[in-house]
Amino acid sequence: MIYADHNATSPLRPEAREAMLAVYDMGPVNPSSVHTAGRAARGVLERTRTTLGGAIGSRAEDIVFTSGGTESDSLAVHGAVAGLDCKCTLIVSALEHEAIAKAAAHSGVPMETAYLTSAGRVDLEDLANRLKSWDHAAKGTPVLSLMLANNETGILQPVAEAAALVREA
Repeated sequence: MIYADHNATSPLRPEAREAMLAVYDMGPVNPSSVHTAGRAARGVLERTRTTLGGAIGSRAEDIVFTSGGTESDSLAVHGAVAGLDCKCTLIVSALEHEAIAKAAAHSGVPMETAYLTSAGRVDLEDLANRLKSWDHAAKGTPVLSLMLANNETGILQPVAEAAALVREA
């Protein structure tokens, strides 16, 4: 069978299934508990952080597991603006998940929408022009939220190029 609906979900790899079953066989264990089973669960969690961190070039202590996309979006927005005392404006593409806008509103951060090209990618020329005339006194630091790959269309965004424009601003 050829599975072509990776937009909805992807088939589980056998290696992942085996690893998950081993954890499930541990039973309902809290990795924050200090008893033997809890420490064993904590060990699995920390080894997973180390493995994942190594795979993506990150430190294990920088890996945060969340319950899903909405929580991840909220954590990213709150983390990005936390040290700026709301002296920033969030720029988001029109394709971003609504959780980004909700997190910005909850944080009291103003938000602007970045325009897209007809190909569905952020319009770098528009972004560059917007940032060239950026009023730091009125808008604070520009913070960009841009997904790398759209989960519905598969369109890849020019994240590196967009980030470079924001850093220059």
